[in-house]
Amino acid sequence: MVELARESSGGRQALAFLRPSDTAAADVSLLDPDGRLSAGPEGLAGLEAWQGTGPDPRFDAALRSGASATLAPLLLLRVVQQDDGFLTEFLTCARTRTIGALFMRTGAHRHTEDADLATLVRTGLAGDPGLLRGTRGERTVRTQLEKGIEIEQKIDLLDDVSPWGVTRLLWSAVERGELPGFITDPGYELTRWYFYQWNFEGVSPDGDTAGHFSFGRAPDGSFVLKRKLFSEDRLRRAEHHERGLDLASDGLADYLHRTHPELRFRRLPDFERTRFDVNVYSLETGHSYGIETDEVVLTDIPGKTLRQVEIEYLESHLVHGLDASSVESETELLSSLVEQTLARHGLATRRGFYSKLSFLKDAVQEPVA
Repeated sequence: MVELARESSGGRQALAFLRPSDTAAADVSLLDPDGRLSAGPEGLAGLEAWQGTGPDPRFDAALRSGASATLAPLLLLRVVQQDDGFLTEFLTCARTRTIGALFMRTGAHRHTEDADLATLVRTGLAGDPGLLRGTRGERTVRTQLEKGIEIEQKIDLLDDVSPWGVTRLLWSAVERGELPGFITDPGYELTRWYFYQWNFEGVSPDGDTAGHFSFGRAPDGSFVLKRKLFSEDRLRRAEHHERGLDLASDGLADYLHRTHPELRFRRLPDFERTRFDVNVYSLETGHSYGIETDEVVLTDIPGKTLRQVEIEYLESHLVHGLDASSVESETELLSSLVEQTLARHGLATRRGFYSKLSFLKDAVQEPVA
């Protein structure tokens, strides 16, 4: 057991990310299989308990020969003093990378100041079986709370700016701690995307917008249909993907008419889309978001370009005390932090829900076919 330096913040956390330097030992204790705690060897203070692929090699010299080969990040105890006593949060290791280790909250226990440390460790290790099982694999620790629903705010970039330059600006701001409470997704900090997209507007029998229907090609040459169903630009929109469609590019409209006979379709311009995502985690809630810088260029109408930063809810870690109701307010908070960051760098912006469908309709007005 390694005691770490005290944190400056005493608030509750759903997630914690420790870089190697964060694991420098203030003190080391040994916990035997019977639960007895004893003082650890001398000479380990200041050494990194986890250097990315293992503990500092000098642990070998202080511990029983070969013991460090079995060591791994397992459990992080955060002891928080509160008005009515103490709360220990148990965070179990959910991911290891050379850059550090990610822990997620799998339990919590209220106690007095004199609580036995060995007992607290045993309590943490015997926590919620379902949550603990989930931490054994990286694909079993997260879920999407509102499946089939996109939750997204948009910040329009009003100047002719480089999307990559904006991405670097925002990425650096997160890494410097300028978006308090948010960290980049360890090992998946940035993702890059490129799309060529065929676009249609779905129109209901009464003439109202029913949604944005768009096609893109998969690497195997098949088409993917993305349906976003909404009558007006807003925070939440239904979204569904249909993959593996064996279609010709001149047969896309026919496919829509066959599969959605209740709608009419307006053909809208194609566009090329370049997107850079800075993927972030909320330490407080365990929710995951994309800060996505987008540039959309119409292929057949010169000078028509849309640049935006989208703040999109992605998924949530299955942490103890997961609060689904906090997604909307936290999306609002993160959007405000991003907006403030852009303003500090002199970028002109407009915040709202302006969709790509609205951009396409504004770019060209044509009657329904």
